[in-house]
Amino acid sequence: MQQCVSKPAMYGCLRCYFQQSYKNLDQRGMASRRAFHSQVLSSLTSTPPPASVAYNRHRKRSFTQCAAATQYKEDPTKSVGRLILLDAFALLYRSHFGWKDVRLNAKTGEDTGILFAFVRTVFDLLELEPPPTHFAVVFDAAGHTFSDESQISPEIRPPEEFIDPSAYRPPASPARPARLEPTTQRHEMFPLYKAQRSPTPPAVTEGARQVRDLIRVMGIPEIIIPGVEADDAIGTLAIRGIREGFHVAIASPDKDFFQLLQPGLQLLRPPKKDYKGPLLANMVPYTAQSFIDEWGMQPSQFRDYLALAGDAVDNVPGAKGIGPKTATQLIQQFGDIDSIMAHAHEHSLPRVRSKLTSPEVGPQVRLCKKLVTIQTDVDLPPIRFPMDFLALQPPSDATKKATKAALAHYEFVQHAKRLNSIWGNMQQASVSKVEGEASGWHSAVKPASELVQS
Repeated sequence: MQQCVSKPAMYGCLRCYFQQSYKNLDQRGMASRRAFHSQVLSSLTSTPPPASVAYNRHRKRSFTQCAAATQYKEDPTKSVGRLILLDAFALLYRSHFGWKDVRLNAKTGEDTGILFAFVRTVFDLLELEPPPTHFAVVFDAAGHTFSDESQISPEIRPPEEFIDPSAYRPPASPARPARLEPTTQRHEMFPLYKAQRSPTPPAVTEGARQVRDLIRVMGIPEIIIPGVEADDAIGTLAIRGIREGFHVAIASPDKDFFQLLQPGLQLLRPPKKDYKGPLLANMVPYTAQSFIDEWGMQPSQFRDYLALAGDAVDNVPGAKGIGPKTATQLIQQFGDIDSIMAHAHEHSLPRVRSKLTSPEVGPQVRLCKKLVTIQTDVDLPPIRFPMDFLALQPPSDATKKATKAALAHYEFVQHAKRLNSIWGNMQQASVSKVEGEASGWHSAVKPASELVQS
């Protein structure tokens, strides 16, 4: 095992904890050091390390410096399934601005550019090898945050409620118009949260209607929970999936999901124009280790980074005068917000020291951390349902007929040619679920030059 570079007395990482815990093996009923290692490391594959085991949060400085604490990796070849969670509105917005100058229109006059880009992303994910066994498209919804679950009406329905198998006719208007900005607990904590955003462009609203209509026809589960942001629904399902043994991928351009990265979970982000690295489903795969290599901090510390540097996308102010570079340095030196504020007077630069010791900075950065923290404990339906409610099922003849009719209506000829491959993947995924073991997508990552763009 690699030697820990932190001070042994600080117990800053698993290595240090192991060293200091051997003397307690008899009380724990452990027969050997190997048994102790095995028990602790096994627990890390399904749940985050308890603070008493992995590190003390007030002493995370030594943890961030210790390479031995990040060496353990989950075996990517074994899991009970492969779950993909797609952040709908984030990708809809990206599709909108990606097609801003060039619009696609069907013969009916409908603007189909956003839908075309969105469907291409969905199909890329469904064509992954090995294929996903579980899938969900998660939307934001309008509404307040409810403490009484009887007041909410989550939208997740089987496609039979929406389609006529004999033909496809798009609805004249959505039953429940999609809206981007829900009123949530974050708005109650900070009324200016996302306040700078312009109203949802009509093209995005129309694209959301088209997307929801089409995925219902295809039998792909959708999740909309009033009062719950899509980020929190995705975060809860992702962590729950890992604990239940799934290999999880989140498809979203939202950088906030970096904070969730851990063994068994990866984030798929659309590539920038100059990106030349490996791609997975034409998206950039981020793992916990690749994030550490690029950002120089643990994924869980990304919340502290955003709390200090701010997030203009969500109108989170951060600490005035603290930019990304200084925020990174503070996190690498002290670890988290609590430690940074406790040692603010120790900073070598007078400018930074004066800003951190300002009386209003402490409460503000702690509030910002709450705003940027993705909730992973949402206990509302349908999130609390068994994971089978997200399982992809081989399509029936009626579903196939309706899906072909839908793509023909929107004149998506190239997408229609991919249906047989996608339906074959769904059949393969259902077989792997029956067998009870599924591999991850690590082996599917290929250089961008080897991928055929659709």
